[in-house]
Amino acid sequence: MIYTGMLKIIAHGLGLISVIFTVGYAQDKGFVQNSSEKISRNKAQSLFETAQTFFYEQQYRATVDLTQQITVQHPGFAEAYLLQGMAKEKLNDFSGALVAYDVTVHMQPQWAEARFKRALLLFNAEKFDRAMEDFQDLLQRKDTETQAVFFKGQQINGRFHTDAITTMQSDIQSELYNYLGLSAMHLNQLSKARAYFDSAIFVNPQYPDAFNNRGILREKLSDTTGALQDYQEALQLQPSHENALHNLTYLARKSSRQEIVQKVVDQTVESEASAASYFQRGLVWQEQGQYQEALNDLNQALSLEASVPEYYLQRGFVKEKLTDTLGALQDYTAALRLDPLLEKAYSNRGNVYFKIEDMEKAVEDYNNALQLNPTNEKVYFNRGLAQHKLQQQAASCQDLQKALELGYQPAQKALEVYCKTEP
Repeated sequence: MIYTGMLKIIAHGLGLISVIFTVGYAQDKGFVQNSSEKISRNKAQSLFETAQTFFYEQQYRATVDLTQQITVQHPGFAEAYLLQGMAKEKLNDFSGALVAYDVTVHMQPQWAEARFKRALLLFNAEKFDRAMEDFQDLLQRKDTETQAVFFKGQQINGRFHTDAITTMQSDIQSELYNYLGLSAMHLNQLSKARAYFDSAIFVNPQYPDAFNNRGILREKLSDTTGALQDYQEALQLQPSHENALHNLTYLARKSSRQEIVQKVVDQTVESEASAASYFQRGLVWQEQGQYQEALNDLNQALSLEASVPEYYLQRGFVKEKLTDTLGALQDYTAALRLDPLLEKAYSNRGNVYFKIEDMEKAVEDYNNALQLNPTNEKVYFNRGLAQHKLQQQAASCQDLQKALELGYQPAQKALEVYCKTEP
């Protein structure tokens, strides 16, 4: 399951930061190099405007250098600290960004966007107690000085997909309740999390992320029916909500509610025709043994989103069922190219190599799979069989014994046949 929430602030509304100039970094190198020279407040303002330009041109290191010069000469220049924190975030210097936001909030506690960015940074760093303090502070404020623009979206396979825009003066209240709910859920404060998600939905009944996250919470509370209802509500509000679609179909399959999966994926494909909806319908076809239909939908999914390793992994499995061995190998390899830590792709590709009797490559893939998951009894069993064919008898018997110890009963018969053990 994947928690969803709000993406990062990308623009700022304190007046100064919204101004963009066209000054190149080479023209202003002297400002950075001469940081020991005392600069006036007007000069600092000019440098700050240049730093803004650097930020919007994605010259984040130059932004940091210039804002550091400003703050050395004018320690009370709060806007420079805030911009410095934003640039350090872009450079993945999260501890440095947090320091910059701390300074900004200390100097200007009424600046909502500085506190919000700090809250998000703390949340992403899993410092949920501190994040909740900032979210609660923002929730209680009535005097937020901001027109900050945010992109809202959902995280899918490690990437953010943007679907709406909000401001700190519009529906931020429901976002804050949502983040408070997520933080409380991470801290295992489940009753408190439920109250926050309920509040988010009360404030904004059209907020799909809050329904999705409350569904996750209900799963934790073993309320399967309630969770399914929340996921379906999220999808009614936003048919493209990939997290809700994934969570719904996973839970419905787990709870043997296959009719819900069929209905929802058909509706989603019809209304949205997204990569995720085609992928989920492909899984339905696969479960029903209709592999050609599954392949058609997985092809559609990959035509819309070609960078998701799980799509290649699943299509490789379907191609195996359709006896397209070369296609299966290509898809498993494509999946591993996108995600070298995908254990299932190694074990599946190893199985294909085993079928075509390329035992050395099979063993190599089984080795990689076991490095990622050293308790996979089936991979030990398969590697044991491959090693037997390579006449690596000691290693083969060792793997078969390991598979049996991990509970894979077919290994018992293999041990009796290949390793001459007593039944």
